[in-house]
Amino acid sequence: MIYLWLVYLKSSLVDLLFNMKKSILIFGGGLNQYLLIKAAKDLDYISVVIDPLPDAPGKEIADFFYVVDGKDYETTKKVALKHSVSAIVTTQMEKPLRIMAKLAQDLQLQFHSPEVVERSLNKWLMKQQFLKNNIPCANGKLFLD
Repeated sequence: MIYLWLVYLKSSLVDLLFNMKKSILIFGGGLNQYLLIKAAKDLDYISVVIDPLPDAPGKEIADFFYVVDGKDYETTKKVALKHSVSAIVTTQMEKPLRIMAKLAQDLQLQFHSPEVVERSLNKWLMKQQFLKNNIPCANGKLFLD
């Protein structure tokens, strides 16, 4: 009897250690992210979705869904830690990129650095980077109020 219990315990630990599904934090549960949530599930990830709207369409297919304001870094980080996420992702929106970069940096997840995100969101900084690296781009001028 003890032998069977030890075999069961050993197999349970092996399952826990080697077959555990990975969680992915998906920023946004709207129509634009619906197929992303579905793809994560099809790839056998646990989908952890955050969205500021309580009735986001992706809520219905997400494994876990949380209503989180798009600027609420602390709650976003708590959700990520609670589910031990191994990746973060979004699609078709740039609003969460700054918070995603900070989260990735803090949790050592793979994502763009905050500096790269800032250059992608600030078109003047992007243009300066293009010029610095001899990437052809249209001439531009910066106008300040």
